[in-house]
Amino acid sequence: MRTTVTFDQDIYVQLKRLGANQDFKPFINRVLRLGLDALEQGLGKPSPEKAFSLPSFSCKPRGFDVDNVHRLLDDLDGAG
Repeated sequence: MRTTVTFDQDIYVQLKRLGANQDFKPFINRVLRLGLDALEQGLGKPSPEKAFSLPSFSCKPRGFDVDNVHRLLDDLDGAG
């Protein structure tokens, strides 16, 4: 089957470089087959992001009640 295809410049340069020592028509057919096979197998889809968790740290010192500010200040001053 004969058709006309217009390649983006960067793709054309890459195709010419990779297929430099080959007949262009069979090379293009091979590249298309590989790409189509990859798409059908789902290899062309972006991989889902992996879930991760970050460790959590408490800034609250142990033994201090930050809800009772007056007691906390007294404890820090050494008056407790």
